[in-house]
Amino acid sequence: MKSILGRATKKDALQAILDVDKALAGKPSSYSRVELPIPASKKEILETRKALHLTQRVFAETVGVSIQTVKSWESGDRKPEGPATKLIRFLRSKPALMSHFAKI
Repeated sequence: MKSILGRATKKDALQAILDVDKALAGKPSSYSRVELPIPASKKEILETRKALHLTQRVFAETVGVSIQTVKSWESGDRKPEGPATKLIRFLRSKPALMSHFAKI
């Protein structure tokens, strides 16, 4: 009976299994781990928005989320994911670039 998987696919699958074993053992593997930032705190989000002199609506549009999401962040009910946290911190550190984000 002929295998459903081709040779290259079998080889790739075996390599993936071996790499996972190495990674779990703390040894170098072809997999790399991405470190996500610690989510921005509700205080950090509120202070950033106020420092930028933005309403929740404009801040939400700039970051690319709903107003409800911004409200949830600021109340502490939810925390922003990695990309949103990075964008919030970037905007706080480079407020002059705000106008560019509003146009995207």
